[in-house]
Amino acid sequence: TEMKKLSADLLFGLKVAACIGSRMTPDVIDILSTELTAAFTGTTLADILHKLAQKGFLTEHVCSRKAECCATSSGSLRFEFVHDKIQEAAYQFMSRQEQRLNHMRFGLALYPQAINKSNDELLFMAINQINVAGPESIVDGDQKHIIAGLNLNAGKRAGERSDYQTAFALFQHGMSYLEADCWTNHYGTSIELFDSAAQAAVVVNDLEAVTLYSNAVNSRAKCFDDKLNCIRVKLKALIHGERYEEAMGYFLEIVKDFGEPALLPMHEIQEDLKAMNSVMKGLADETLLSLMTMKQKKTIALVKIYCDFSDVLTFIDPSLVPSIALRCMQLTVHEGLCSKSPIVFALYAKSLSLSGTSNDIGESVRFGRLSKTLQKRMGSSDCGSLNAMVYYVMGLAQPFQALTEEFKLSKKTGEQSGDIFNAVASYCVICLLSYITGEPLTYVRRKSIDCIVQMKEQNMMAFLGLQALLHSQLVALIDGPQIADAESVDDVIFGEKKALAAAGKDNFEALSSYEANQLVRAFLYRKFDILSSSTFFETISDPAIPNEPVRVMTFFFAGLASFHLAREAKEEEKKWMKIGDTLLEKMECWNKFISWNFQSKMLLLKAEKMYCLGETESAASLYEQSIKSAHDHKFIHEEGIAHELCGHFHLEMGHRLEALESFNSSVQCYINWGALAVARRLEVFVKSTFCSESL
Repeated sequence: TEMKKLSADLLFGLKVAACIGSRMTPDVIDILSTELTAAFTGTTLADILHKLAQKGFLTEHVCSRKAECCATSSGSLRFEFVHDKIQEAAYQFMSRQEQRLNHMRFGLALYPQAINKSNDELLFMAINQINVAGPESIVDGDQKHIIAGLNLNAGKRAGERSDYQTAFALFQHGMSYLEADCWTNHYGTSIELFDSAAQAAVVVNDLEAVTLYSNAVNSRAKCFDDKLNCIRVKLKALIHGERYEEAMGYFLEIVKDFGEPALLPMHEIQEDLKAMNSVMKGLADETLLSLMTMKQKKTIALVKIYCDFSDVLTFIDPSLVPSIALRCMQLTVHEGLCSKSPIVFALYAKSLSLSGTSNDIGESVRFGRLSKTLQKRMGSSDCGSLNAMVYYVMGLAQPFQALTEEFKLSKKTGEQSGDIFNAVASYCVICLLSYITGEPLTYVRRKSIDCIVQMKEQNMMAFLGLQALLHSQLVALIDGPQIADAESVDDVIFGEKKALAAAGKDNFEALSSYEANQLVRAFLYRKFDILSSSTFFETISDPAIPNEPVRVMTFFFAGLASFHLAREAKEEEKKWMKIGDTLLEKMECWNKFISWNFQSKMLLLKAEKMYCLGETESAASLYEQSIKSAHDHKFIHEEGIAHELCGHFHLEMGHRLEALESFNSSVQCYINWGALAVARRLEVFVKSTFCSESL
């Protein structure tokens, strides 16, 4: 009713504000004042808004001159609606046609100024105004093509800011302005819009949209080069959808079409890797970081495809990853750097870490650091998976706890940008690192549940099987090993065996995780009959098993189990000692690079070895050193394990008082870790062993 009493100028001013949104900033007021001069009789838009504020429709605020919204404006006032209902009512005063005309008019007035001022906030406001008007408000085909191009440019800008949800929406809006003959009359804009939309769709995990837009490009593209991005996008969609077998087949087709050499397992490219490593050692860090820029579009696409596919090889056949790393590094040396080069450096670092020699591990750490430095320099938005790649080697350069914090930041960045795949991947790594570092298991369990729920909500299934295996492990340590055989766990995920079956018999990563979990549980619950019959130890030296520090829990427990079995199974003592020595050597090698992560593990393995050799004084000293190191480096679970093994050592030596003290300390550590079922198992053992003493 009050609006109907307003003068024509005031009512139009209210309509302008309603179209713009909940608030009018000084920049917007300045630009629209010029556009709307003729619409008002002897007054300005700012004056009109001031009068509307006096009448109670708007509120008036004084902006700081430093505020972005008024940094380039002549005024310093912004106006906001007193209530959303007032804005809605003012908007409804216009017919749909008037709304569209105003939105288009205001958007076209704001856009050039946004470009001139390099103001992203103004740019997206302008494009939003145009898109609210929609293609129905334009009749002329050439004008529609222009608007499609504006959306394309704005979408690219959103992508540069890592705002992929906005980018995807803008590309879709851009396509809505294309006419039926767009592939004939405006091929360049059409191919770029559909191509960009497909790329954004895979990042935000809209796999149906990926298929739709990729098929359009593949059926309309005039040449192979125009299909390159969508070839890559289709591969990424298969990976994100956990369709690994299809992804492998499609990848092999791609590299064949590119005329690339076949991928070979690591043992068949050792000489080539050595030759490349020799070249890399001769190049200074700054030389590598300052290589020329890669120019060939086909080569750039090929490197991107290789980097993307390296993710799926982790699940299928990790032994082929070095072949990809070597090929990408060869292309880099000959043709230069591209947006994926930080990933290339990280892949190369990961491949070097597989050898296990000190020299190669030193280079691995070097390239891990270079990959992160290069990303910072390039500001590349095409390396969302860099953290996930680098963490395989950076455990040799910084504490695992610090890596966890980096992945929390990576997860946050992925969530803010709409990069769902890498946000979820980071969350999975956070849960894994939390388990590795001995964070309270109940806390890790809650995080894991939240991670699984988010995966389901986002329909991101690529890591669900691995997360299910980790979650079963957490629950089995808290509630007991029988939980691992349950059909479902915590009412959020299927049990361990079903998770393994769902992953498929060819999923190397899932099978490796399952066997590692079995090994850890068998040791912590003292089920040594299971350990002695396990086939896990037969493959411990297999070159296909990545020699990565992130597998520290696997190698650590395998080493402890080997030395225990060497004492128990005398007829196979040499076999078990050899395995134990191999794993101890890994820890000794890694400890040279960062004692924080590996010292306590190395010392405990040494203690167990000395126990086997009958060097009791050395063993006793090493047990104590391991306990202190685990405590100092905040690995509560390792402290508990070291106390328990020290207790068994003292019990065997006849030192019952020292044994009881060690067992009591171990129980407390297990409780603090949250491994309540493990603590109960040890309590039962102590009570039955020390009948007259109290726990």
